[in-house]
Amino acid sequence: MADNPIPGPSRPKRPTIRDPKRLTEDEMLSLMFYSDSEEEPDQESDSDWSGAEDAERAIAENDDQPGQVVSDLEEGDPEQMEEEVPLETIVNWLENPPNLKKIPFTGRQELKVGIPGEGKPIDFFKLLADDEFFDLLISQTNDYAELVFLNDRNPGPHSRISRWKPVDKQEISRFLGLIFLMGIIQVPRLRDYWRTDRFYNLAFRNYMSRNRFLVVLRCLHFAHNPQEGEPRPADRLHKVRTLVDFFNHKMFAIYSPQKNLSIDESMLLWRGRLLFRQYIKNKKHKYGVKFYLLTESNGTIMKLQIYTGAADDMGGKGHAANVVLHLASDYLDKGYSIYMDNYYNSVRLARQLLNRMTYCTGTLRAGRKETPGDVSKAKLKVGESVQRYGGHVCVGKWKDKRDVLYITTEHGNTLQEVTSTSGNTKMKPTPIAEYNKYMSGIDLQDQIMAYYPSHRKTIRWYKKVGLHIIEMMLYNSFMLYNKFSSPKLSYLDYRHSVIESLLPDPTTSTTAKPTSDDLHLPSKCEVAESGRKLRKRCRWCSQQGIRKDSQYYCAKCPETPGLCLELCFESFHKNIAK
Repeated sequence: MADNPIPGPSRPKRPTIRDPKRLTEDEMLSLMFYSDSEEEPDQESDSDWSGAEDAERAIAENDDQPGQVVSDLEEGDPEQMEEEVPLETIVNWLENPPNLKKIPFTGRQELKVGIPGEGKPIDFFKLLADDEFFDLLISQTNDYAELVFLNDRNPGPHSRISRWKPVDKQEISRFLGLIFLMGIIQVPRLRDYWRTDRFYNLAFRNYMSRNRFLVVLRCLHFAHNPQEGEPRPADRLHKVRTLVDFFNHKMFAIYSPQKNLSIDESMLLWRGRLLFRQYIKNKKHKYGVKFYLLTESNGTIMKLQIYTGAADDMGGKGHAANVVLHLASDYLDKGYSIYMDNYYNSVRLARQLLNRMTYCTGTLRAGRKETPGDVSKAKLKVGESVQRYGGHVCVGKWKDKRDVLYITTEHGNTLQEVTSTSGNTKMKPTPIAEYNKYMSGIDLQDQIMAYYPSHRKTIRWYKKVGLHIIEMMLYNSFMLYNKFSSPKLSYLDYRHSVIESLLPDPTTSTTAKPTSDDLHLPSKCEVAESGRKLRKRCRWCSQQGIRKDSQYYCAKCPETPGLCLELCFESFHKNIAK
């Protein structure tokens, strides 16, 4: 019986790696030899290669300047996920404070276009809502009304859209004036503004009839509506995109803000069906459309962005940093200071902003990448603080009633005395004190705008969003008026002044009043000898393709045409005046 060959591998075994931190020189050479082999590694060799990667990581960790890798973000926050940090970018965190980077502020708080008109509230409102804005509303509303009329297969003789007339600037101004007035005068239903009983009897019908207001509201539009055969826009905000861009460009063109800015989100209530509806549990309106806002500390809105989900240009991985860089894009490289909460802040974002000559300060989440572990895990007593410095970035933690983790690139970790509204004093780190001082802009504008809401329930989300942006324009004009004009007014008084200019008193018109000979008043048809009431064919209804008789006519017009008293008499004479 022939001797069996001794079983064994067909090639030399690779060395077993016991501890990746204690590799011998022969083991390292063996790894290099097998890395050039043309044979495919088997399952056993795969595990050896993972050991080689561990060895490389161990070498990096035992470098002369060790860094620290911390855990990923906390679970349940997929929008805040950040990319892996390359080893060469890991910061060496120091306990002793180095000199923070000094950035000169080259901006200036000013009104770029000068005081508008006579410096009245209506002049500041028209500074934002200029002719371009009204042309946008007029053209898009008239175009959409035509589409609504053409798409209505069976418009009834009494339907509002069948009596549509193109809107003009004067009528749109009255419409906005009534919208702003509805924010001050609150009634349960929209049609109650036109009630005539003694409990209501408001002035709305003096400026626009109920049916006309409702049909203008129905056709109010802000962008071109794609027709059959046209490609559907990929932008989920295409119905309000022109209004968003107009607001952002207008604010940048007319006003330069102060140094300290803040970024936060604001919610517009919306409980209906909407693909990008959001839920934020600590907001007053938990469900709705989320606005990202860049504001001054007093609440002046400099730029806005609406969140449309993870599929938009700034969604997905690194979403929060993308939002910050987008909102601050017009103010980088000028020495501005941006204050943000822990939803946005990270060490990486702080370095990005610092490279663009912009400071940032705010609270920080412990799970953010690159956060020094000896700060996030430190156990402190009340009043104590700990901090680390790295790459002109300071990360610290201060113990108040609970732990407060913060980050700053502008302020050192010195303590300062802060007096509360109740008169109590407390020593706080300077970054925390400055954050509390300048971070209240978004909450302040939310509070002021909530006093006089003109929003109404609707099934079309873009109308509510569009009217909310117009309300922001009114609010911003109020803030600019109080900064650059006088006398200073409350928001209610300012709103009253703008409404009075948009809705002038019809009884105090400066135009010459017509005499009795010039007035066209309705006359009633006579009664026949048989007692039957005589009627005439309504001229205006006939022009609209409607057969209708009326017992009223106009004796001043040629041929004394019959006209209905409801809308036809006024519409017929307006058409003649044109």
